[in-house]
Amino acid sequence: MMTNKPKLGAQRKGFTLIEMIIAIGLVGIVSGLTAQALADIMRTNKYISMNQAVTEDAQLVMNLLATEVQNNAVDYEGYYEGNLHGSIGLTYGEYADMFERGVISGTTALGDGATAAYYENKLALISPDGFTKKVYGAELNTGESSGCDTVTGCEYVLSNVQVVGCDNEPRDGIPDRFKRENEACDSMNVLTYSGGDWSDPSYPHGGDFYPVSSSRTNITDLRFYITPWNDPYKAYAMEEYVYQPSVTIVMTIKPSKIYFGSAADNFSGVTIQTTATPRLMNEVKSN
Repeated sequence: MMTNKPKLGAQRKGFTLIEMIIAIGLVGIVSGLTAQALADIMRTNKYISMNQAVTEDAQLVMNLLATEVQNNAVDYEGYYEGNLHGSIGLTYGEYADMFERGVISGTTALGDGATAAYYENKLALISPDGFTKKVYGAELNTGESSGCDTVTGCEYVLSNVQVVGCDNEPRDGIPDRFKRENEACDSMNVLTYSGGDWSDPSYPHGGDFYPVSSSRTNITDLRFYITPWNDPYKAYAMEEYVYQPSVTIVMTIKPSKIYFGSAADNFSGVTIQTTATPRLMNEVKSN
């Protein structure tokens, strides 16, 4: 009687349990490596984006501020008002009255007379004709909570406010007071400040300040080292003040956590500085 026996070497169908376990393990390893590679790529791309944002915004801010310094004059009168009275425009002309025969008889516009490390947190400038005042400083990012503090951290952008002069009777070509652009010359207009900040305390941007830098970056520190501490054209009899003014700008900037998320916490701030000198070689007259 003939019986059919399986042929030696005949192929078996399917996989053994061991083969399945090995295959699943290999797929898991490959998937894990792929996911890790994709995560690394995403982190690298985010870091590149943050680095590009910081580099571009830092250059834009520094170029803007340096150009403004070169095209205007240091507003010593504004600093005097801001530091002594906490306002800009209300006591215009008081600083000039402090001088007699080129010697100041009262408080200096800047500094305390004791340390060269003194700096301002706002850049106050005045146009060559004396009719436009500009103030630059770091104000709250529009996406920032008004309740932020030193614990939770606050984010800032470069902001600007501008006021224009009014030459009231008798008209002598020198402004008597300054107003916001949307106000009338017959109003008593003043930019007040709170806590050493030359701005109205209302949110955002100090009420009168408007952002001029991108919200994708956070200006964590902005300082203006201004020399000399008094207007050399008014303190002409005081040798220590008679040289061309200059402004050294020091800024620390990093990516915004509001814009980039928690990845911004891993990016340390970048500190840069530049020095600019006004091209103006004449005194800006004030009453």
